[in-house]
Amino acid sequence: MPSSAQQKRSKSRVVLIGWDVADWALLNPLLDSGSMPNLAALIGRGVMGKMATIFPSLSPLLWTSVATGVRPDRHRILGFTEPDPITGQVRPVSSTSRKAKAIWNTLQQQGLRSIVANWPAGHPAEPINGVIVSDAYPKSTAPYGAKWPVPQGSVHPTSLAEPLGQLRVHAGDLGAADLALFIPQLDRIDQSKDSRPAILARILAENISVHAAVTWLMENEEWDFLAAFYSTLGQLRRVLLPLDHAASDEGAQQDAELYKDVVDGLLRFQDLMLGRIMQLAGPDTVIMLVSGDRFQFNHLLGTTAAARPFQPTPLQRQAYGILCMAGPGVRHDELIYGSHSLDVAPTALTMLGLPIGRDMPGRVLTEALDQSTDLKTIPSWEDVSGECGRHVDQDRVDNWDSAEALRHLAELGYADLPNQKAKESLRHAQLYNDFNLARVYLASGRPADALPLFEGLVNQAPEELSIRLYLAQCYFELGRNEECCAAAEAVLRKERDRPVAEMILANVCLADGRIEEGLRLLLQAQRRSRTPGISYLIGRAFVHQNRFEDAAGAFRSALELDSDHAPASEGLARCLLEQGKYEEAAEWAMDAIRLEFDMPSAHYILGVALANSGRMQRAAQAFETCLALRPASPEARRWLATIQEQGRENAEASRVR
Repeated sequence: MPSSAQQKRSKSRVVLIGWDVADWALLNPLLDSGSMPNLAALIGRGVMGKMATIFPSLSPLLWTSVATGVRPDRHRILGFTEPDPITGQVRPVSSTSRKAKAIWNTLQQQGLRSIVANWPAGHPAEPINGVIVSDAYPKSTAPYGAKWPVPQGSVHPTSLAEPLGQLRVHAGDLGAADLALFIPQLDRIDQSKDSRPAILARILAENISVHAAVTWLMENEEWDFLAAFYSTLGQLRRVLLPLDHAASDEGAQQDAELYKDVVDGLLRFQDLMLGRIMQLAGPDTVIMLVSGDRFQFNHLLGTTAAARPFQPTPLQRQAYGILCMAGPGVRHDELIYGSHSLDVAPTALTMLGLPIGRDMPGRVLTEALDQSTDLKTIPSWEDVSGECGRHVDQDRVDNWDSAEALRHLAELGYADLPNQKAKESLRHAQLYNDFNLARVYLASGRPADALPLFEGLVNQAPEELSIRLYLAQCYFELGRNEECCAAAEAVLRKERDRPVAEMILANVCLADGRIEEGLRLLLQAQRRSRTPGISYLIGRAFVHQNRFEDAAGAFRSALELDSDHAPASEGLARCLLEQGKYEEAAEWAMDAIRLEFDMPSAHYILGVALANSGRMQRAAQAFETCLALRPASPEARRWLATIQEQGRENAEASRVR
């Protein structure tokens, strides 16, 4: 591998900012009202779009994938906690467990300097060429006014621990006037009974501390790459989880009224912090602002059931966050489509003038760049030898207060409180991480890898019905329909009100051609739970029966419940195509593609709709994309051949005339 002196790289620095759980539905009203001027300025001189994410989109898994460019099965950060191989206790996930190089490790090997602040699963700080401030740094571990040492191992190099420690803000530093900026009706809250203002104060203090460290380091250290993570919204989501604006309970309605301004207030505050980073970075720096999941509240809607570790169910659709990118070489004021959280690392490496690993599943977002880029690749950055600043698992920190960190996680609903029965705590942590790994395999199209994990989990935790539902879905994706039905029916025998089990059984019926039976199950499930997934499957059942008008209605119902449901957009496009409504079909196919570019069926429908509308050149492009994604698509190949033949005939006719 060439040395850094031999590398021909861009002069631009790169800033990567992570906002936990932000989405455009949350941001657009504030942008429209002028309440987020710095984000608006970034968008105006760059590109923006929705960004699909890995599944499950849990913070440590997601943000480690953003930093490494690989899925959790490779980087091995699989939950919020993990067994400590030294002590035999449970600890928060740590940098010593990551098994893949992050961007900053790769940059070290090329002689480039990085600043990394508050990145999830980042403690202890890695000894890189540059500065790392770990996610343990901002957490207050002492009462207000007491001595509050910087946690050992949270700052590298250690010589910066003292000056950075002086920048931290304690929750006790924030008074009522500060909190009232986010909770205008703070004086109506009885804080002896409601701990949420105190938790909000701690969340604010932590993010202010992170921002203070980031800006100080930008001003005082040399750097080529900066990565900073702001967890404000992600932590807030857990604090506000029980609030339900639509609840009939009078207390819940009152709570929602009291806290209704918190989200907007925090977003405006984050915009101010973004503006300072943009100012310090300067115009010659590429800035990438990303989030990997949505806030998932409408008027602070939530359910406490969601906090259960095994509550998530299969058949969940793709989640979307945001991507905003601006700087030298980036297009201006444009939308980009089909980006994924796994694309961030390859794109950042390219902007720094470095090759990307061919083993990275993501891609470079070339459509965001204002000129064609000669993409360089290497087989894998993991194979590049030399010091990269990574820890080995033995590099633990003895006096890091992991118990205090676990209490913080428990307060936010991310983990259980430390159990005095150490074996039970270890068992639970390992079960949850195995569950997440199995879901990673299933979501990335590897059900055969997921199956032994799900089967083992069912044996170890037979009471967890959600795991059984995943097992049923895994059997279905492997074509083992009898076992799928047996697993789903076992769930229904235990708990009748499980619409997802009926959806899985309906999927089997549709696959076997028993359409009426599948439709009956879906309508039965819909009576219990009106969800976009059920409406989508009902639409699919109607398509099987050639009832395209009814199917279109079902797909529209799914989209009313979730406008980002790409399969429903694709299904609606198919129905409109069958009805001869080619212009509408093309529009809905494009909507699906904007959300999930890697959907060959949507490109095919788009091609047919465009061809029937007389737009042959654009149709040919759609069919070519379909074939690139799915080479074994004879229909697309025939359409493309027909269009090309017509083009030759037209060219010949022109020459004759």
